[in-house]
Amino acid sequence: MKHNFISIIFLFICLISYSQRKELDQSNLNSISEFTIDCIKNNDSSSFLKLFDFSLNEDVEDKVAVKELLLSEFKKANFFFKNKNVEFLKYDNLDALAGGQVIDNTSFNIYTKVDGIYYKLRLTNHQISSNTFFSFYFQNYSKECEDFEKKTYRPIFSVSCPQLNWDKNNTTSFENVTIPVLNLSEYEVTEIKIRLTIENLIKQTIVMSETFTSKVQIEPGDLGKIYLNELNGFKPGFIILEKNFKYEIKLLEVLPKPTINPCAKIQSLLTK
Repeated sequence: MKHNFISIIFLFICLISYSQRKELDQSNLNSISEFTIDCIKNNDSSSFLKLFDFSLNEDVEDKVAVKELLLSEFKKANFFFKNKNVEFLKYDNLDALAGGQVIDNTSFNIYTKVDGIYYKLRLTNHQISSNTFFSFYFQNYSKECEDFEKKTYRPIFSVSCPQLNWDKNNTTSFENVTIPVLNLSEYEVTEIKIRLTIENLIKQTIVMSETFTSKVQIEPGDLGKIYLNELNGFKPGFIILEKNFKYEIKLLEVLPKPTINPCAKIQSLLTK
């Protein structure tokens, strides 16, 4: 009898808990946001998968791998959300890397706060007509902000220094040395720091490895140039022909840091 009573109490609690779950209105983005959070808190991956259509991205062939990644990110989010008071802050559809480079405007982003820490839930390839998505990523925005403030800004995928140019008529010393800079980021570049390494292929020795900082003004989408006047007259000890040496240009830092970043986003959430 006592066992039956306990079972009834347990069933009653389960029914109350279930009745408090968020229902999904897939035509409403607020409902999708709350439903997503609710699924994560309650570790309900089966319901969560209703939001996704793995045929949305035809370029990706391995749909099983996408689903596994999604569920892995879901599990990560559940670890931080379970048994917690999750505050839903807002949603938007502009996605960017921590450094500030815009990826696309097709992601659906849900911003939340748990125990004073800000998180972003990113659902990709938003199909507006059906409000379905392709994949899911969980981001600790507070950690990204902390990293952004500590680390130098190195947008290696959007700012590139592809080659070293010099006066080919002089084979004993470097003259008129320049490095083209392609700025494919969304922001103007005003200062750039690189490390140039030159190796003597004949002796297999490094003859130079130095850091250079240059003031520039390169608008988004433009091709600029670094002038390495410090190298004028530098004699490497070999005949300066491309077969005799190789070089490496490593991007170390770009200024200014973009204003669109995790820290700025958190500030906007504070003033919502």
